[in-house]
Amino acid sequence: MRNAFVPFTGGMVLAADYSQLELRVLAHLSKDRRLLQVLNGGADVFRCIAAEWRSIELETVDDTLRQQAKQMCYGIIYGMGAKSLGEQMGIEEDDAAAYIESFKERYTGIHRFLKETVRSCVKKGFVQTLLGRRRYLPNITNTNTYTRTHVCS
Repeated sequence: MRNAFVPFTGGMVLAADYSQLELRVLAHLSKDRRLLQVLNGGADVFRCIAAEWRSIELETVDDTLRQQAKQMCYGIIYGMGAKSLGEQMGIEEDDAAAYIESFKERYTGIHRFLKETVRSCVKKGFVQTLLGRRRYLPNITNTNTYTRTHVCS
């Protein structure tokens, strides 16, 4: 796909990788002390999270465990439930639920921030960016779970 983009004569195509951007923004917004320490520590973020999550030494975290930690983090951040997380990680729903709970217990600032964001959205009917742009979610209080959780653009 990259070959489809050709720079003008004398120009160049610049690619940027914003390493763990969502986690970094979340750490800033949630002010979660533990996540900020991990992000500022200089080591591989997901290996550190996996080591802490499984209570093992950082050097013993393999690629599979790192990937599971990454799936868990992003799944929780984006509101994935235990059933979906379990399917994605290839584990039982009960185990996924336990992982979610242990993550919430460790990263209390994230848990608090996410709960407050949802509470505010239910009250106001929208979420808002740092610069004030609003995203209205008119079905946020709908009693039908499918309707409430599926956003149409």
